[in-house]
Amino acid sequence: MRDNELLICKDWRFCNVQNGDKKPYPNNWQNNPLTLQQIESSNIGLQLGQHSNGTCAIDFDGIEAIDYWTDIFPQYPIDQLNTIMWTSGKEYRLQAAFIVPEEYWSVLKRKVVSKLEFRWGGQSVMPPSKLNDGRQYTWINPPSNTMLQPLPDDVLAYWLTLIYEDMTKYDNVVPQQYQTTTVDEEFVNILLEKIQHKVGNLRGDYDLWRTIAWATCSCIGISSAKMLLQYYWPEKTKKEMPTLMSWKPRANSPKIGTLIKLSGITLLERQLMELENKLRSLK
Repeated sequence: MRDNELLICKDWRFCNVQNGDKKPYPNNWQNNPLTLQQIESSNIGLQLGQHSNGTCAIDFDGIEAIDYWTDIFPQYPIDQLNTIMWTSGKEYRLQAAFIVPEEYWSVLKRKVVSKLEFRWGGQSVMPPSKLNDGRQYTWINPPSNTMLQPLPDDVLAYWLTLIYEDMTKYDNVVPQQYQTTTVDEEFVNILLEKIQHKVGNLRGDYDLWRTIAWATCSCIGISSAKMLLQYYWPEKTKKEMPTLMSWKPRANSPKIGTLIKLSGITLLERQLMELENKLRSLK
């Protein structure tokens, strides 16, 4: 089954995936694309992005993702996507592969919104891989009777908009726009609460989580930052714990100004919070 289907896609490159799992191996697999004949594992991953000539995957992770897609792109009903598609065997879970023009390869990155994932640069487990819970990946539209389609222009534009918003909202935050004389844990806690209300659980958004995490570490140190981040973003913090623990004091690291800006508080609110913070420090 694997040879008959995956061999049809001549431009695709793959990686080994642990048997019964979804974890690719060995280390640095991202920079070592393999042909199908070089795969040694029974499970197999498709390398997404440049290695597979611009192939991306759109991952529908449950009914929330399907509803979101239907609302945003009603002109593209999921059951009429005439491109290569597959499923892990779990209800309302499926992926659809598309090809992206080369001029966009250098700017694309993985984005997730409402459990709808635009996948690029990682890997997707492919049929006929099996999981330890008994599920098996199977084709919805196999390569043998379906052409790999270009990603529709309006879908690509939406994806690029998500990336651009990340760059403008988070990557370019000025770290030291505001200054306070002292910063205590309660002050940071108030800011993080406001930020969490705005950004949600940060599932799939590594860039923003890292910015918040390192700014928090700059303010109150790794130990206290770890406690607060686990409270507001438990799943994301657990997954990204090595990144958190790798923080080191740096001159250009995000600081309290980053948290203030991301929290969206007004000037008056900021002044009152800084006054309260100063009074606490004098007690």
